[in-house]
Amino acid sequence: MNHYEGEIEPRAGERLYGVLKLVAIILVLAIAGGTGYALLRGPKPKHAEAQAAVEGGPSYFAGIGEVRCKTADKAQAAVIVRLSLPYDSSDPRFTEELVKKSTELHDVAVSFFASKTVADLHPSKEAALKTALRDELNKRLIVGKLHELLFTEFAVIP
Repeated sequence: MNHYEGEIEPRAGERLYGVLKLVAIILVLAIAGGTGYALLRGPKPKHAEAQAAVEGGPSYFAGIGEVRCKTADKAQAAVIVRLSLPYDSSDPRFTEELVKKSTELHDVAVSFFASKTVADLHPSKEAALKTALRDELNKRLIVGKLHELLFTEFAVIP
């Protein structure tokens, strides 16, 4: 150890304590800053549809998910459908209803397609299928109504 007049070399433990204290202060400031930023920014919507409602304008609800079922035929075929529901996202109540009822709407779509035969699901009957399914979905909606729906995927596999 080198000692100079009147100067005492700090111990390693004191240095470590000082460094740890500095790191703790930096962590507290970072956490406080992040919390403050999050509070000022506000809550984040939980669904893309909810975000569209905040922004306004037309949007597409795809929260029903993929519909998979078997046809009503004796020799059943698999049906796979993905729906996209155009709706007015400027109405937050309707957006909320779609999100809250997405499971029920999915079940309606499964029942709808499961009640059809392969012949009923022929591509030439697509417009009639869309209209009938839209009407069934609208029976479950209170706040708003769907005016159309799109099949983003539609397959009948024998």
